[in-house]
Amino acid sequence: MLKNPIPEGIPSTPGKLISANSTNATKVTGEPTAIDFLTASNTNASPRYLKLYNTRATVVVGTTIPTNTFLIPGNSGSGTNLPVPPKGLQYDEGFAFAITASAADNDTTVVAASEVIVNYQFRSTNQG
Repeated sequence: MLKNPIPEGIPSTPGKLISANSTNATKVTGEPTAIDFLTASNTNASPRYLKLYNTRATVVVGTTIPTNTFLIPGNSGSGTNLPVPPKGLQYDEGFAFAITASAADNDTTVVAASEVIVNYQFRSTNQG
């Protein structure tokens, strides 16, 4: 994790994913990043899990170890705000995520299409 503050004046970039019938492995950026906003909703009755990765590489769900795992409660169609510190979640390698049906780091259980929506906002913290 980065120890330095977010540089002033760097704009945030919004992003969104509506789940496909997969683990939805998504590489957002391969540079130092701060995640400023993170929310997820889940229309399934069972919980789902949003896994965040601090990596430049392509994520292999079930093999790559997540940096953070967040539970998305079942039937949370109105959305669940996930905890983000005031200066953002700091990832020094890059930002990727996936969604699975179980919390275990090695889980590869897919979620259904349109079952989970993830909204996020991130900014580059690359100072070089």
